Amino acid sequence: MIRPFRILTVLSFFLFTSANPGPSREYEVIDVVYCLDLSASTNGLIDDVRDKLWDVVNEMNSYRPAPRFRIGVVAFSRPSFGEKNYYVKVLSDLTDDFDELAYELNKLRPAVEKGDQFVGKALQTTLDNLSWTNGKGPLKLIYVVGNGRVDTGGSNVFRNACEDAVKKGVTVHSVYCRMKRYNMKEVAGWREIARLTGGEQYDLKVHKRAPQVLVSEEQQELYHLSEDLNRTYVHHGKYGAKRFEMMTSVDEHALKSSPMDFQSRLFYKISGNYQGHQGSWDLVDYLKSADADFEKLKPEYLPDSLQMHTPDELRKVAMKLKGERSLIIKRLRMHLTYDRQRVIRNVYLEGGMYQADIFDRIIVRSIDKMVGNDGFNTGNTR
Repeated sequence: MIRPFRILTVLSFFLFTSANPGPSREYEVIDVVYCLDLSASTNGLIDDVRDKLWDVVNEMNSYRPAPRFRIGVVAFSRPSFGEKNYYVKVLSDLTDDFDELAYELNKLRPAVEKGDQFVGKALQTTLDNLSWTNGKGPLKLIYVVGNGRVDTGGSNVFRNACEDAVKKGVTVHSVYCRMKRYNMKEVAGWREIARLTGGEQYDLKVHKRAPQVLVSEEQQELYHLSEDLNRTYVHHGKYGAKRFEMMTSVDEHALKSSPMDFQSRLFYKISGNYQGHQGSWDLVDYLKSADADFEKLKPEYLPDSLQMHTPDELRKVAMKLKGERSLIIKRLRMHLTYDRQRVIRNVYLEGGMYQADIFDRIIVRSIDKMVGNDGFNTGNTR
């Protein structure tokens, strides 16, 4: 069941100015929660989620009108999550702070654990313990991903959770992770979850990846430019040093993951969804903020080399770095052009990958369908 929701156009500098902005709507939110079975039978799923985070985020940010997009993550079926919690753990509340989300996901051990799958309890935890946007206007989605029986812990537990989801205006899409043999008895329960909540049931092949689509072959140049870009960030405030460490750690994970994942991460970092939004810890973005007051900066939270600088000297440093950052981003734009998402989208469409049983393709296809039916331009054709 598709529910209408309203979204105000929020234009960001990284999209074509000639693009059709679509229908006029009020500002709204898309809340997406991944509810993940991390037992032995889905080994590799967490890698699919964290490695392809930037591809999913970039796709959602390309919608017009532009929504505010948030992601949360709940995991289940690992004994280390605790028996009293039915082996369910909230890894991240709903957030649009994707640096922090990626950082937390990257810390999760990939080790295989055999555990019981309390799907109903996981769904109920997802509904009860996350900060969902109030009201029925926002698009609120859960992707429960896993396999096994869904009625562990009682046949009515998952049905009660589905009933609660409908009351709260949350659609649940079930994503069944296929093993070597397709277990129809298990699949029936996953289909019922989708049916009861107005969602759809998909099949997933864990650790299957779409082909790499590189809009630039100059990977070494991108790496050096990424390092240059990071040198323009100067931390301030109590949590500034931690945030800088978080940013660089996430960059490093994306680099190790694959060339495409690194380009996706870098494309997000130079977009309007990231630039200008780090003022709480970065001196350059702080300079851009309307309430910037360099007299209020506490020296002990600045890098050692700047702790003896006067407020005027700090402002000059920020101004210099602002100019350097602007030039670096212009150079990066020569490699990661504004139409990057369209190029990738076309490659997948032409290669038949849009309908593939791959994690990020399932997420994109599903959300495309829901917002596309409501009049939004997703850039994808079906």
